Amino acid sequence: MKKFVFAAIAVALMLAGCAPETVKGELSVSPDKLDFPAKGGVRQIEVSATSAWTVTVGSGSDWCTLSRTSAESSAKVNITVSQNTGDSGRTATLTFSSSGCDPVSMSVTQDFDEMAKYAYLDMDSSSLASNCPAKTYSPGITNAFS
Repeated sequence: MKKFVFAAIAVALMLAGCAPETVKGELSVSPDKLDFPAKGGVRQIEVSATSAWTVTVGSGSDWCTLSRTSAESSAKVNITVSQNTGDSGRTATLTFSSSGCDPVSMSVTQDFDEMAKYAYLDMDSSSLASNCPAKTYSPGITNAFS
């Protein structure tokens, strides 16, 4: 009987001496990469999280905006990318963070319009417009049959 009590006490002490297991939170983003055309647009991502999270957008990426930058748990986020009128593609890095989780990064890339670097004329019945700075021309077309 003494052996049984001794064994029970030993087991109880061993269990009491164990540290509670640390449960790591979960954080993921789907999809983990978005590609946009030069004209821009809106796409939706899903943030899966077991606790509150926040997201930051890398500096110089004001062309990429988010419908939300935090939530208490899983949520959907709309990503809006404005038109790229520059002569090269661009990339924004989004970094998601949540307590007890490793940060998750995703990239948002956008193409550029190859033709945007070439001059063009847009003609309608009342004026000519150019992509060259401050150039609008009035054609002065008259009706020769009046």
